[in-house]
Amino acid sequence: MPRFHKVFIWVAIGGFAIFFATCKKENATYQSTFTVFNAVPGNTAFELLVNGAKLPEVYRYGAPATEQLMPSFTGSFGWSKAGISVADSTYKTDFSNESSYTLVFYDSLAKYKTYLVRDIFFDEASKNKCGIRLFAATINATNLTITNDTGRVLLGNRKFANFSGQIENAFSEIDTSSSTVLRLYHNSSLLDSVSGVKLEPGRSYSCFTSGILNGNGAFRPRLFLQLH
Repeated sequence: MPRFHKVFIWVAIGGFAIFFATCKKENATYQSTFTVFNAVPGNTAFELLVNGAKLPEVYRYGAPATEQLMPSFTGSFGWSKAGISVADSTYKTDFSNESSYTLVFYDSLAKYKTYLVRDIFFDEASKNKCGIRLFAATINATNLTITNDTGRVLLGNRKFANFSGQIENAFSEIDTSSSTVLRLYHNSSLLDSVSGVKLEPGRSYSCFTSGILNGNGAFRPRLFLQLH
């Protein structure tokens, strides 16, 4: 996994927040990566556009986060609902190599929003620790907590879409594990779980939640785990 030195810069563009971290790479080369998660309940999917051209991946509600390589480019970047050629949002930017980003679509379809963050991956393999963070996109949730199988709280007191307020880009340091269960609670109510999770030293993990609090079927609260 690449190792980085970081310098942090906040930038706000066009109604959504971007957290930039300049990164100096050590002895590794890779393209930029994008992790995309669609937490907008319903059948609407989203696509990304680079300089007006759509990328092939389609991001659907109910699916795990998708991580893909992104070629370096300078120009326009945006997104739209699948099947629509005109972007809902677009802006001029420069996505260079050696960077990774996470983009979350969230809230209801009638007023869907986006949160884009430049990732700052955890880098403490020597401590036998890993990093974990949470993007809480379960609508109406006010107190989400993630625990492991011993009941230890890994991430707590998170509410719907309070991304920048809780600095969701920052990874919390936790102990590694050969196998554990991650459980998602709202207050004391168990909402979902992910079993057989192997937490490796020096790696970074993103938790994404979706659904609607007290929702049923496809709209029930869900927990997804993404290894970076």
